[in-house]
This record gives sequence, C-alpha cells and structure tokens, in this order.
Amino acid sequence: MHYANETGTVMRNDMQDQQQESSGVNSQVVEASSEFKNRPGDRQKAARIILPLLKTGLSRDDVKNLLGPPTKEIGDGRIWCYILFYESAMDVYFDANGKLEKVSGLD
Repeated sequence: MHYANETGTVMRNDMQDQQQESSGVNSQVVEASSEFKNRPGDRQKAARIILPLLKTGLSRDDVKNLLGPPTKEIGDGRIWCYILFYESAMDVYFDANGKLEKVSGLD
C-alpha cells in the first residue's frame, strides 16, 4: 500500500502491507486446517501448510485446534498419530507437561 506524505512523496505503508500478507497467510492456514480435519484420507498437502506452525512448546489444545483430534494416541497420550494418506502418518510428540516436543513422519 502506498500513500503521499506532506511533500507529495509517495511512501509505502509497511504495516498495511504486512497485515494484508498476514491475512493471506492466515486464510491459507485456516483453509488447510479445515481441509486437514475434514479429509482424513488425504491430508498430506494440508499437513505441509500447517507444519511450520507446529512449533516446540505449543499446547495440546493449540495442536488440536490446528489438526483436530488425533487418529490414535500412543504412550498415555504423549504421542498423537494422524493418518495422512493410506499408510503415511504424522506423529506429534508431547512432553510430560503437554507441550509439543517434535513432529515426525512428514517427508
């Protein structure tokens, strides 16, 4: 977004540009999250979009908000397994405090 200052010089409004870019990213994540939750047999594309948001320290609730409930829980709920496509799966590991430690299985 651009605007003219008092002298007529055209300036960029970086804050608005960042908000517009962020809004596009957010809508892409929302769409991918919905697709991931609603297409349990074909989640690979959506998982790749969501993966960068799955950062160490996220709570179980935050993960569930992005991915929905796991396909299967292992090890007293410390590992959540999500089927991506046929025999392909993504595993989400939590620490004893319920915080995300790592994600594996998505090549």
